[in-house]
Amino acid sequence: MRLPTLQTISLGLRATFVRFPIPTSVAALTTALLVLAIGEDFDESHIFRLAFLTGLGFVASLLCDLVAEARGASGRNRLIGHTGILILLLLYGRFFMPEFLDEARPPFWYGYFILLFALHLGIALVPAIGKSGSEKLWRFNLNCFLRYFFSSVNAALLFGGLALALLSVDKLFELGLDDELYPQLWVICALFAHPMLFLSGLPRIDSPEEATDFPKPLRFSLCFIGLPLVALYLLILYAYIAKIGIQWSWPNGWVAMPIFVLAVISLLTFVLSLPLPKTENWARFFHRWLFRALLPLSVVLFLALQVRLGDYGMTINRYLGLALAVWLFGLSLAYIIRPALKIAWMPFSLLLIALLSIYSGPIGAFGWSERAQMGRIQNMAEEFGVLKNGILVPSTGDFESERVAELQSALRYLFENFGPQPLEAELAGFYKENNQSDFSSKRSYNMTSRVMKYLELNDKLSGSRKNFYANRNVMPTHGHEWMVDLDVYSYRNNETSRSVTVDGRELLFTTNLEESRLTITADGTSIIEIDTNEWANELHDRIKTSGPDQTEPVFWQANAGDWAFTFGCTNAQLNSQGDRFQSARFTIFLTLPD
Repeated sequence: MRLPTLQTISLGLRATFVRFPIPTSVAALTTALLVLAIGEDFDESHIFRLAFLTGLGFVASLLCDLVAEARGASGRNRLIGHTGILILLLLYGRFFMPEFLDEARPPFWYGYFILLFALHLGIALVPAIGKSGSEKLWRFNLNCFLRYFFSSVNAALLFGGLALALLSVDKLFELGLDDELYPQLWVICALFAHPMLFLSGLPRIDSPEEATDFPKPLRFSLCFIGLPLVALYLLILYAYIAKIGIQWSWPNGWVAMPIFVLAVISLLTFVLSLPLPKTENWARFFHRWLFRALLPLSVVLFLALQVRLGDYGMTINRYLGLALAVWLFGLSLAYIIRPALKIAWMPFSLLLIALLSIYSGPIGAFGWSERAQMGRIQNMAEEFGVLKNGILVPSTGDFESERVAELQSALRYLFENFGPQPLEAELAGFYKENNQSDFSSKRSYNMTSRVMKYLELNDKLSGSRKNFYANRNVMPTHGHEWMVDLDVYSYRNNETSRSVTVDGRELLFTTNLEESRLTITADGTSIIEIDTNEWANELHDRIKTSGPDQTEPVFWQANAGDWAFTFGCTNAQLNSQGDRFQSARFTIFLTLPD
């Protein structure tokens, strides 16, 4: 075996660049952007935003080159295609991407990664549109699968070897290299070396390919790993179906997870083993009965998701789960009716489902889930009597804590995924008491807490904890000479201790939150024992009147003989009743006896 030389490596890179000039350039650009973002004092938010955009551009430009190669398109048509992709990327960045990715809501990330997945499905389908038809589809995707695995292993080995070499040089020669070099090296290996390794071995679609024997390692993996896993999941799921049939109960929503795992493993095994039914009995049996076994499970999946929908309404995850359940049912039924159906229909139908889920407007995942959660909020608000003439108002009655918790959950989901804009009309009364722009900039948890406080429903939640936060940058000492920081929290037997030495005296602070007791001893002698119930009740009243976020800390005085203490509380968590601390942070100012 001849080892590669620098000349062969450079020739390989050149050939890859000649075949895929735009994807190679985009991969280099993405890598350079992230290396700069890690190593220099740049505006990282805009660099990461551009890097995510060029990540889409890499996959889209690769798809364009492969389609042009399959159709035998001219260089002019390929250039037109890349120009169209550039325009679409600019439009996507302008109208779909938020200005700052750290402020992006979950629907953006769902849409981004589903679009990325759809582009990969498009690459998988490229051989089906070529002049040679769909006969190359299976072998092309098998080569891509194996090539991706090979590229991942080699890129990981490259990073590990170079990182260890860099660390060795740093330690042996005491160079004091920056720690940033290691994440930069990872970016280079993962986002440039890996794509180059993958692209360099990507089979050509426009050239004839000789049939080769089925890879023996893959046959072993399918026969002794894929098939047993499919059998195991089928056994578990059909045993569960028998159980719910005997008990005559509705399927548990958690059953969706093993069904999805089974679908992924079984369909991947089905696709990878397509040539084997001609020669292998197990593959012939597997291909004959797989979709017959999946069809009832797709129905169970649909019923299980209906339970969750009835309890909590439509969400993005449940919409996508229902879409996959419908796809799995349709796919299984199609292959049962027509076993010789072309394999291209599998990724093509999944591609349609993926794109329709995010780009079908009001009937898509985002529009439907927003509308469903809005409906739940309005119905529960009317039930509680806090929706008058379409505007949310404070409550006046007493309600079940479970129903109040459902309203809190729906509000938080809506704020987290879609912001306060869908409820803008309903929150008109709330905005009269709060700054609208300030409210919109807060996180979903704080937004939900403030709305629930405005509706006077926070105290109706069972098991909810009350939180108090204060600015501790500037605090008065109240004339004391010494300061001690003390954190208290529930731990095992609910008793914690902290020992400090002040002017040669050993002070021991012992807290028992379960019994609301704080004991202070000096050199083994008890000084004072404080009941913290009154402190907790005072904090609870402050939270009810002013909310959890306050500028000033709360102070309490405690004296014992010539000892004087002032306890400043900067943040705390109370139990649901508000009469006991769950945790707290105190700054203690003290004066010692003469």
